[in-house]
Amino acid sequence: MKQFVFGAIAVAALAAMSPAQAADMPVKAPILKADPYDPWTGTYIGGNVGYSWGDWKSTNPTGNTLAGVGFGNFGPGLTSVAKPNVDGWVAGLQAGHNWHIQPNWVVGLEGDFQWTGEKANNAGSATILNIPFGDGRLILTDTSINSWKLDWFSTVRARGGYLVAPTWLWYGTGGLAVGRANYSNINTLSLARNFTGGVSASLTTVLSESKTEVGWTLGTGIENQFAKNWSAKLEYLYVDLGSHRFLNLTGADTNVKLRDNIVRAGLNYQFH
Repeated sequence: MKQFVFGAIAVAALAAMSPAQAADMPVKAPILKADPYDPWTGTYIGGNVGYSWGDWKSTNPTGNTLAGVGFGNFGPGLTSVAKPNVDGWVAGLQAGHNWHIQPNWVVGLEGDFQWTGEKANNAGSATILNIPFGDGRLILTDTSINSWKLDWFSTVRARGGYLVAPTWLWYGTGGLAVGRANYSNINTLSLARNFTGGVSASLTTVLSESKTEVGWTLGTGIENQFAKNWSAKLEYLYVDLGSHRFLNLTGADTNVKLRDNIVRAGLNYQFH
């Protein structure tokens, strides 16, 4: 019986001492591990340069003075339809954010602003009237000089792509486009009485209008992560800003359809 009592006391004493001894033992700090580096997740900024060729189309609607008498503003013989090649350089800045959501899938958002040198010119003339008048002829001619320009455009787009290799992303992109276009017309109407010592007179009008229009864009590209914080891309975009009336109610009324094809190369810096 005494042995049992002494044994119970010894067990109780050891139990009481254990917490104190445990408190005196060194405790290891938890090991904190950094998130694994992912080159396809994060925010980026960059720049780009490229070239654009515009599939624009201009038509003279009812209300255009020359179209009303069977002519127009455009071309060597003053036709009422023109397809100017509004081509030129583009350069700009972009910024966006990517999310790597699956082993081979990446989605993101990107916005950009582009300055452009896109423009086209077109000129033509026509004899509208040529009739006998006294001892000579009365001749009415019209000369029209046209120009089209895209000053700038900007897009806000969603992106989604597939990693064809760990550092290579093929993607599609699409969204909102905004751009500022300009159309101008210089028209000279000349009336001459063609005879010995004849007289002539002319009237020149200069008209120009710029408009900021909203449309859409769709494209595709490929991007390569060639260093820890750097990537390069090659991209194609189709931009459609719609069809709009320029110089309305001026007698030189012109509808212009604004459509562009853009190829550009870009460089991005990734924040990780």
